[in-house]
Amino acid sequence: NTVGLSHHGDWSWGTSRLEASYSQTRNNRGTEGLFGGPEGAFLSGQGTSGQDLRYNSVLKESRLDGEVNIPFMAGGMDQMLTVGGELLHESLNDPGSLRTLMVGGNSWEPSSIAGRNGKTKTSYTSGALYLENNMRISPDFTLIPTIRFNQHEEFGFNVSPGLTASYALGDFWSVKGGIARAYKAPSMYQSNPNYLLYSQGIGCRPGYPTGGCYLQGNDDLKSETSINKEIGIAYDDGELSTSLTYFRNDYKNKIMAGVESYGT
Repeated sequence: NTVGLSHHGDWSWGTSRLEASYSQTRNNRGTEGLFGGPEGAFLSGQGTSGQDLRYNSVLKESRLDGEVNIPFMAGGMDQMLTVGGELLHESLNDPGSLRTLMVGGNSWEPSSIAGRNGKTKTSYTSGALYLENNMRISPDFTLIPTIRFNQHEEFGFNVSPGLTASYALGDFWSVKGGIARAYKAPSMYQSNPNYLLYSQGIGCRPGYPTGGCYLQGNDDLKSETSINKEIGIAYDDGELSTSLTYFRNDYKNKIMAGVESYGT
């Protein structure tokens, strides 16, 4: 279920966009298996002994975002300044994925993994402000500096600057390149220690204690950042369009599954 309201303005000084929306997704489903192998298969009534046969997850998202685009002339250059921002509140209540591991009425909970408190609801509020200036240095050369400020209730403040350039080599060829700092906050599952996935040995690292292994959300995760670089050449004559681009991404605090065993 989604409801939204938007306004697009065309003013003497430029254009504007403002949007507000609210969405709610409900997923009522049978109890899925939490084990490796037939992952996602629905369990039988016998297999769900000791837990509910069906679960109802609810995801809610409230968003307010907008931007203004202001054309102007400065330094003998045509420029277009974009200023925008967004405010987001999201919540997830998923007792099916965050439940205690039960099979045949017996608990499969690990005995020494901390952080599980039975809480099934997670909610975050985040906001961002961004600026972009499209600068026409010459008829052939365009430069676009950008900066984005992110504030997350759980993961704090982050600044992500960037710079993109494009140069036309005649009528059909152009060279493009850029460098930017990117930011990604962990998802509501990745940062929740109540999210626990069990594998009966399938996919476990060599040397893990006998039996299976667990993949658990981590509330100590930090935001993932990266420095992304690209440079490429493109051809476009109106009928044929092709390009070749080189990318390099260097990550810090990359969000991925851990390889160290810390509980049994």
